[in-house]
Amino acid sequence: MKRETVILQKEMGYPVADTLIRLLAYIVDLIVLWSVRQIAIIPILTMLGVMNQNVIFDAISIRSIVVAVVFFLYFVLMTYFFGQTLGKMIFGIRVVSSKGYELTFAQVLYRELIGRYITQALLNLPYLMILFNENRMGLHDFIGDTLVVNSKEVEYTVDVETNRKEGLV
Repeated sequence: MKRETVILQKEMGYPVADTLIRLLAYIVDLIVLWSVRQIAIIPILTMLGVMNQNVIFDAISIRSIVVAVVFFLYFVLMTYFFGQTLGKMIFGIRVVSSKGYELTFAQVLYRELIGRYITQALLNLPYLMILFNENRMGLHDFIGDTLVVNSKEVEYTVDVETNRKEGLV
């Protein structure tokens, strides 16, 4: 039988990441992204001579587009390939599927692209949802069907084929 590594669900007792730790990890991620912007993006765009060129209705600059793409690529790729961003790695937390299995690329896209876009469009107020629910899920977590958990105690192995037959997957 095929066996896969899966993540414990909250009902099974795995520790959901603390709100303050999630905030600190997000701040670290923003510092990382700011650094990339200052060290790589701005110098490259300046060398190419397109730093302040506007492209859409003369309102959105190439710099803004590149920074947004890097922001979303960072969160999507780090979350998909590692289950964590650099900030989450530092604080020992990770993103998992709320169903208990490894993240799918679709979940990551819904969480990091759609969920974060809507959250930012609403002035980041949906992040406050984390304070008011038991699983500490933000809007982006609900959209992506994910949880953020402490990463040190969450992995174990189950028989995936049996769970699929029983409709648990």
